[in-house]
Amino acid sequence: MSAQPDKMPVTTPRPSPSALAAACCLALGVGLGLAGCDDNTASPAQTPRDTGGPAVTVTEVVQPKLSTAPVVARFTHPTGLIIEDLKIGEGMPALPGAFVSFRHRGFVQATGECYEDSYRAETPIEMSLAKAPKRLQYGLVGMRAGGVRRLIIPPDLAFGDRGIPREEGEGFVVPPGATVIYEVELVNLRQFIAQPGENAPPAPASDATPASDTK
Repeated sequence: MSAQPDKMPVTTPRPSPSALAAACCLALGVGLGLAGCDDNTASPAQTPRDTGGPAVTVTEVVQPKLSTAPVVARFTHPTGLIIEDLKIGEGMPALPGAFVSFRHRGFVQATGECYEDSYRAETPIEMSLAKAPKRLQYGLVGMRAGGVRRLIIPPDLAFGDRGIPREEGEGFVVPPGATVIYEVELVNLRQFIAQPGENAPPAPASDATPASDTK
């Protein structure tokens, strides 16, 4: 008879303490997950957490366009400036000498191209209406905080025959003799009574007519 080879003893490796701990955690996690499916309760990982920080809204930067908001009221200043209220604000109306804070966009009427946009700045524009260009003196008087207006500005109140040349290259940002459109949002105002001689007559409120009555 041939000699039988010696059989090696079979030993079962014992798991290390760290492996046992990992296996227990895995089993516990699976059990909790199944329990969550049974009672339709979201697991903690699926529940948004409030970190206490401010809400952040991310907006896409696009080429600004004229507002499509309906016109609430429309009237014409004696200078030919057309004033359209898109939103009536609250509080007292701005007087000729008011100190105003506003944002605006400027468009060339013929092309609809936006050539200036103060919404890109961190803070609104602030100025006294007594020292503002006449198109703003006439156009912002009577506005209330939070209101929005569209100003259709004739060339003589805008940039006249000089227009606005491009900083680089040839041509104009605003062509000579162009009518421009401002859309202005009045952020805030502080009243200041105009002094005699300040040429900033308000557009009379009695001339304002509902848009539906204006051809």
